[in-house]
Amino acid sequence: MWRVCYPIGIHFGVTQLISFIALQFILAFTGEGTGLYYRSAIWLTGVVDLVVFALVWPFYRQDHSARMQCGVIEKKDNSLFGGEMILLFLLGAALSFYVNELIWNLSFLIDSSDYIEQMEKLESGYSLFSLFFWMSIVAPIAEEAVFRWLVFLRLRDYLKHAWVAALISGLAFGVYHGNVPQAVYASVLGFLFAMLLEWTGNKWSTVWLHIGANFGSIFLSEVVADMPEERMTAVLIYMMLVFLAVLIFGFRYFVKMGRDHTMRLE
Repeated sequence: MWRVCYPIGIHFGVTQLISFIALQFILAFTGEGTGLYYRSAIWLTGVVDLVVFALVWPFYRQDHSARMQCGVIEKKDNSLFGGEMILLFLLGAALSFYVNELIWNLSFLIDSSDYIEQMEKLESGYSLFSLFFWMSIVAPIAEEAVFRWLVFLRLRDYLKHAWVAALISGLAFGVYHGNVPQAVYASVLGFLFAMLLEWTGNKWSTVWLHIGANFGSIFLSEVVADMPEERMTAVLIYMMLVFLAVLIFGFRYFVKMGRDHTMRLE
């Protein structure tokens, strides 16, 4: 167990709440109906994400400096190689694929119909490029800054076991999403992302994971779902086999990386 030299404090991201309040103000001011909400929700949430990241970054740098001063981490380059970034991206997509499959198979317990209908309305009118940009690049960076770089790492400073900090931060990440299907999905991914951050020792590892997960989800819902049934079945089987290999190799690789660390890095 190790600690750092500053009082613990947790800063939660509230991008969805802020964007919702902003949209309600716009609706009241313009007098438009829910159509404006559905046309604006994704990009406005993305803009708020960028603002949140700018606000969070100084807190992370402050934490990082404190850990270095206390000798918790070393001033050492622990950068990711290009192949590792690709592996993390694919691992994120694989995790998203299998956790989505798990939730789908638990449909008798978790009703996703309302969430799916809501997302279809929100995504209508957006190009595939826009969806990838706002949901697969902007959102992951902001959410990782809050829930892994701040929440998980600060919990990690004060808790004996990394998995406990990962579990708490993962649950917080799930609750943040505000609906049951996404809460289950995000809690599982949040826990695994935090553990991979622990093993890799590089904060950008979870960003690559998150980008891969969101990219994979959008690809499945926007591209694969529109394929003819026979082709879609073949693609899903192929993806299942490829992603299984990615999961096995990826976790073996990064768990070994974690064991090789003599001191936890960021």
